[in-house]
Amino acid sequence: MKQFVMDGWITNGRIDRRQTATGKQVVSFGLNSPSPRKNQAGEWESVPQFFDCEYWGRSDRDFRCDLVRPGARLVIAGEPKYDEWQAQDGSKRSKVVFSVRDMWTVESGQQGWQRQQQPQAESVYEEDIPF
Repeated sequence: MKQFVMDGWITNGRIDRRQTATGKQVVSFGLNSPSPRKNQAGEWESVPQFFDCEYWGRSDRDFRCDLVRPGARLVIAGEPKYDEWQAQDGSKRSKVVFSVRDMWTVESGQQGWQRQQQPQAESVYEEDIPF
């Protein structure tokens, strides 16, 4: 499957957080990635495009899951995934979900996209341990 990168804003709608039986975090969210186009007057305008996204955390404390919050500006990398299921009325349903492999955030005031660094773990060693 071909991977690609997309930027946009987390919509204020649905953000669903859950954990698997093994404790890994899963976050599903909507992303608005506007596309520019010329209107009938010849002026550029931004046309909203909404994508369903899903991120499966790599551990039970994956810091990327905390990046997903209403209004956050993100860059996400991943691939499209085709989901199929049967609805309660017996009809078949399907949709394309963007399966996120990695994500970065842009905080207000930053110039350009900057990758969010993973927080540094505290050292478990003390300097005054005698040997």
